[in-house]
Amino acid sequence: GGLIAALGYAFAAVAPNLGTLLPAMLIIAVGLGLAIPGRNAGATLAVEPHEHGAVAGQLAATVGLVYVAGPILGASLYAAHPLAPIVAATLLSVVAAAIAYRKLARRSSGAPFTS
Repeated sequence: GGLIAALGYAFAAVAPNLGTLLPAMLIIAVGLGLAIPGRNAGATLAVEPHEHGAVAGQLAATVGLVYVAGPILGASLYAAHPLAPIVAATLLSVVAAAIAYRKLARRSSGAPFTS
């Protein structure tokens, strides 16, 4: 999901008009729609059953923090350069996908799943 979102962000960065930006946004939505549930599931799988409530609370708090910090960070990046927010989103999506891949590779090799 993270790589799909990164691909959508990359397309959005070079979209010359609304007709090409909208399909890029659809690709981003599909990528995030695949990545976010996996992130939530992975977080709960990484802890003991009695810790699931705490993890769910932390995930919900993270969403709230992103709603506050995201626009501030995005506006700051945009002030530096108009494409900076999309470039940052692309890079963060690639990093998230790489981390997820590494965790899954370790898990499939029989190593315990840890955060």
